Amino acid sequence: MIKQLLPSIIFLSLVNLLPIFGVVFLGWSAFEIILMYCLETIIIGGFNVFKMLFSGNGGWMKVIFIPFFMVHFNMFAFVQTLFVILFFAAEHQASTEEIRAVLFSDSTSVGWFLLVLGGSHLFSFLYNYLWRGEYKNTTVNGLMISPYGRIFIQQFTVIFGGALIIMYDSPLGMLVLLVILKTILDLIAHIREHKRAAE
Repeated sequence: MIKQLLPSIIFLSLVNLLPIFGVVFLGWSAFEIILMYCLETIIIGGFNVFKMLFSGNGGWMKVIFIPFFMVHFNMFAFVQTLFVILFFAAEHQASTEEIRAVLFSDSTSVGWFLLVLGGSHLFSFLYNYLWRGEYKNTTVNGLMISPYGRIFIQQFTVIFGGALIIMYDSPLGMLVLLVILKTILDLIAHIREHKRAAE
């Protein structure tokens, strides 16, 4: 199983470790890291819709389940993102202009990181889900809830850890540690997810 997942594991690891480069060389703050990982939720949900669409099971029920998931997941993502912006922006004393800068400024390149992160999920979708045939073993019912467990564990770790870092003025070592911890959790969740899909 690990051997089959090796290409996507390597890709996922490299992409997840990119924020360390941003922290060390580009001066990314804890708020920027947390907001990036929070926005990853939207990417995960988007690809889950495609997984439901291409699932080998479900038939006409997809017409009901996919729109329901899209509404429910978007509400979840909206509440999570709003919480991060309101809570961490207040703690970090970030203005609206600074929040826009986190996403679109060339000086931070966070927007580019999100594109690369999306590329990682796209590679996993094409390689594992379609090419390796995981879509044959998935069900629409299972896909309805599959993203939430992974997201809750990762985001709780990132948000809780990020809160501690902001409280202690974003020390470099703790930021790097947070990125490494998130990467490890991401890899564990990635392997478990695809192991279940292959069974």
